[in-house]
Formats: sequence, structure tokens, C-alpha cells
Amino acid sequence: MSSNTEFAWLIERADSEPSAPWYWAAGHQPNKGKGTGWTQDHLEAIRFARRRDADKVAERLFPDIEVRICEHGWTP
Repeated sequence: MSSNTEFAWLIERADSEPSAPWYWAAGHQPNKGKGTGWTQDHLEAIRFARRRDADKVAERLFPDIEVRICEHGWTP
């Protein structure tokens, strides 16, 4: 793996397929299936440096939506 690989935690909807997840992207507008704020483009997702921050946001913003917190990596 490249030393330039960037890692971050993302909030994914638990009702999406792991092979095609819906990521939380805050005010993302293309409303295609999961509602405003969600995208299947991992580059549009909100990234968290710490898992505990993603957990806290998910707990406070999505009390009625089951989500999963997953670590992702991107290489330039």
C-alpha cells in the first residue's frame, strides 16, 4: 500500500448492500433512492479522522436509521 494512502471513517446506511453502500454526504442533493444527504460516491462522503467522531455524529443525527461505521482508504 502506498504511504500516501488516506484513511477515514465513513457513515454507511446499514440497509444498503456492502458491495454498493450509501454514504452520508450531509447536504448532498441527488435524491436517488435513499434521500437527500446520502450518496453512493465515496468521494462525496463526509470523512472522519476518528471512529468515535463518526459514532457520535451517527448517534445524534440518525437515531431512527440503522447505520454502520466503516474505515475506508483512498490512494492518489
